Amino acid sequence: MINARQLIVFGFGDYGEEIAKSLRSIYNDIIIFDQFDRHLIKAKEEGFAKTVKVNVHDDFSFSHLDIQDDAIVFCAFDDESFNTFLTLSLRAEFEVLNIIAIGQTKESMHKLKMAGASKVIIIEETGANITYNMLVHPVVSSFLDQMLSIDHDLNIAEIIIQKDSEIIGKKLRDLTQRSWKDIIILGMIDKEISQDFIFAHSGYNHKVDEGDALVVLGKNEAVKALTLSLN
Repeated sequence: MINARQLIVFGFGDYGEEIAKSLRSIYNDIIIFDQFDRHLIKAKEEGFAKTVKVNVHDDFSFSHLDIQDDAIVFCAFDDESFNTFLTLSLRAEFEVLNIIAIGQTKESMHKLKMAGASKVIIIEETGANITYNMLVHPVVSSFLDQMLSIDHDLNIAEIIIQKDSEIIGKKLRDLTQRSWKDIIILGMIDKEISQDFIFAHSGYNHKVDEGDALVVLGKNEAVKALTLSLN
């Protein structure tokens, strides 16, 4: 089902591009804002018709932006300092806007929340290739769409499985069928075989060994709780 709400993506670098691509099957009205011409050109080439050049560091430019009050806005520049300044400027101009900011570490969550972010997605420990792959996965896209309307902060993390963990020897399919509150299992990395990401839906028969990394998406506190329970 197509969502009629406006989706705004600031920054068409690595993160912004994959977020926009993963959600365009869900949102009908997507606008890409960026201050770099090369990013705007690429957005056009990728099929995003609505692109706007904006100077992120110019407070006055935000008052002229055509952003609806109920829009969902991603501050998705690869440079976190851009996202922080952008969040501050947007919140000053749009009091009720739903702003989702991308942060690099857990320490940046407080900073982005103080800047005015409604929700924060932290990308830490997990390699960039995992993040990009998971963002374009349809199950995760649907999950993100649901979570955007709920007051939760999201964390993407790797949980390294220790030798005494209760899930040693279990198959990935068994883990995906378990019910962990506010958690979705994206997949895992087999540290012995390679650093490649194994999607949960395609690695059902993969057996969990010591040193494997379970890759999950969920609320920050839920991720912490799951890490403690598994090791």
